[in-house]
Amino acid sequence: MHRAVPLRVRVTLLYMLLGLVLSLLFAGAMDWFGEDYERALLESTLKGRADELATGIGLDPDTVLPRSREFSAYLRRADGSGEVPPELAAMGVGVEEVERGEEDEVHVGVFDTRVGRIYLRLDPHEIEAVEFHLERNLVIVIIAGTLLSSWLGWLLAGAVVRPVRRLADAVQELPSQPVQTRLAMSMPADELGRLARAFDDYQARLIAAEAAERQFFADASHELRTPLAVVRSATEILLEDGADIPQLAPRLSRLDRGIRELSDLVDALLRLARRRIDPPQAIELDAFLCDLVARNERVASGRVQAEVEVTGIDWHFSLPEAGLIFSCLLRRMMPSDARGTLRVTAREQQVHFQFRAETPSPPAPEHRGARPGDSGLGMTLIGRLTRQVGWTLDESRAADGIVIVSMSNGRA
Repeated sequence: MHRAVPLRVRVTLLYMLLGLVLSLLFAGAMDWFGEDYERALLESTLKGRADELATGIGLDPDTVLPRSREFSAYLRRADGSGEVPPELAAMGVGVEEVERGEEDEVHVGVFDTRVGRIYLRLDPHEIEAVEFHLERNLVIVIIAGTLLSSWLGWLLAGAVVRPVRRLADAVQELPSQPVQTRLAMSMPADELGRLARAFDDYQARLIAAEAAERQFFADASHELRTPLAVVRSATEILLEDGADIPQLAPRLSRLDRGIRELSDLVDALLRLARRRIDPPQAIELDAFLCDLVARNERVASGRVQAEVEVTGIDWHFSLPEAGLIFSCLLRRMMPSDARGTLRVTAREQQVHFQFRAETPSPPAPEHRGARPGDSGLGMTLIGRLTRQVGWTLDESRAADGIVIVSMSNGRA
């Protein structure tokens, strides 16, 4: 997988490239200026030597012209006398560079004077040594300029990236719920400030959306709870009036069970929509579980025998959410027509439910399109509410009618 290069490194590399380009341009300009200065210096030197030789020959025609490896002079008088090498004689007036085999180049100057045409050949090895020294220094300048620009780029990139990191840390520390932010107030009025304002505006839109969502669920709660209460009241009346009609009792019980489950699901949906848990409080787990189990309709009717073994354990949790979760869990563990034994035990951070049915029922068919929040008991919404509270739920079902559920309190 390709790993992106950090922003600071990329900015540093750009500064390094900029320093390299500027150093190369500077070195090229200095080399061109050096070559131009060398040419002007040689022309001035050769012209001066030609004037000196012409003056000397004019005073003394027998003046001996210098002949050496470094500097040689030749004269061709107006009458055609004088020995001049063929390669020099063919050259016109002016200063030129001439290659001398595999050796270094030499500079040749041809000048017309009053005593005749003077040919000067100069081997500028001293100037070439200075030029080599200059080129070596230019290489050092290129390397030093590149390294210096890289170091300055690293420092400047750190200064540029630091506000970005501060903004990223501020965004990362935001809670999962939308909150109003003022990130732009601590940022400069530039592109970074514009990005901070974009985060502030986004958070404001999330807050508005959450407020609209809460209002929707509040309206839905008001509109759903009223008909549910009416149906539930009517079901209770039918259960009382239908006590003398045994054929209707199972159907009315199933209707009452469905209404209760629907009420619990509406409560769970609304609590999930709030995205907020009530402040936890210290609860004596023994009394809480005993009361919860005793109010279960299957235990109250005597069809299920319950055993609660909890001694001196206090949990910190939100009472409404906990009551809803445990009630739905018990209702799903024990079918309406089931008979058996329910055993509830608790450790420091875990509650263990075990229901053993007298007549094992066939395993429930798997639901199509199972969702991540669904447990084996089919509690999708309750499973999500359990995770929102901070608990974990583990469920297993044996073939002999035993259902085991463990509830771990991660926030205790």
